[in-house]
Amino acid sequence: MAEKLLSLNKRHLKRISSSLAGIACLILIFFLLITVVLYPTTRRVLRLRHLIAKTQEENQQIKTKIENIKKAEAQFPNYQTLITSALEKLPNEPRPLNLTHQLVDTAAKNALSLDTVRYFPSQLNRKEKQFPSSLSELLFTVDGSGSYSNIKSYLKDLEKGERKIVIRSLVLKKEESSANLGFEIQGSAFWQKSAPSL
Repeated sequence: MAEKLLSLNKRHLKRISSSLAGIACLILIFFLLITVVLYPTTRRVLRLRHLIAKTQEENQQIKTKIENIKKAEAQFPNYQTLITSALEKLPNEPRPLNLTHQLVDTAAKNALSLDTVRYFPSQLNRKEKQFPSSLSELLFTVDGSGSYSNIKSYLKDLEKGERKIVIRSLVLKKEESSANLGFEIQGSAFWQKSAPSL
């Protein structure tokens, strides 16, 4: 009787161990399925969702730009004429001497002391063909000193002056020996190359 019970327990243990081995195999297959198939697929899905969100964001930015362009065109229906008119008023050579007079005279009018005026030739970035091929730029740097309010009015007067000037940067520095500020202004003046005569 004891032997029968022992043999029954052994058989029962074998069944249990084979069942446990089967369950362990199923768990192993399940984890392999997750790591080999589902995990990469999930990563791809998440990557695609990210790309879709990014594309939607870029599309929204493009729509906003288009709307802004339409608003600008509605606000300035004759912008092409304005641009053409502005280009026609530009000098047909760099004329650094005239520009120097404008910079120096405007500084004197605003009670500023100028130390140096320097010029640098420049090439306009025409990647997007936003500038006509005849348009050229003359970069300049002006160093000097004066009060903050005078420097401010100098910049305003330069931008309203006879020669069209764009201020690119302004650096202010405190002068130790006086209440004035030292300044360095970098800007651009434009001119238009005339077409060669035949």
